[in-house]
Amino acid sequence: MSRISDQRRFEILQAACEEFQSSGLQETSVADIARRADVGKSTIYEYYPSKEELVKEAGKWLLEQFLESLRDSFSGDATLTDKLCRYLDSFSALPSRAESDDMVMKNMIQFMNLVGMNALRDEMEMFQQESCNIIAHALSDAAARGEIPVFADAKIAAQMVMALLNPVSVGQLRRAGLENAAKEAVQTVLSGLSHR
Repeated sequence: MSRISDQRRFEILQAACEEFQSSGLQETSVADIARRADVGKSTIYEYYPSKEELVKEAGKWLLEQFLESLRDSFSGDATLTDKLCRYLDSFSALPSRAESDDMVMKNMIQFMNLVGMNALRDEMEMFQQESCNIIAHALSDAAARGEIPVFADAKIAAQMVMALLNPVSVGQLRRAGLENAAKEAVQTVLSGLSHR
């Protein structure tokens, strides 16, 4: 595929995600996406034969973006607390671009109804495993530096961190005026893990 073709595919996916986020999956038409991407409908159909295929590819693309954001959050020499706060910051910023958290949840439900629960099963499992690996590695590094206690199984600890640190909840707390919500949530979870 040429660079122009790759760029066009990216522009269409980006426009689709923006349109889905602002209008909802069911309410968004291919014409809406074409208008936002500044292309004709036929151009979109050259890349994606149906709206369902476009939604599926947009879901895959978003998961890739989330993983890239996660990798960035855990890169560098920052403390584990700072890395986890960056993780929450990067993910909790996503819902704020939508009208509300309810719109995000509505889009997720519509997405599953439109493409089916199994459509992205492999991608979701890969995303979950890779997220867990990234966080487990950060926990192991922090334990080696003495920031936190050593865990018998860093992957189990990583699963607990992922389950307990909910970016949407932290975003809601921030919008309610609690500026230190991410840091307090991280410290609470890490202190709970250290008292095992």
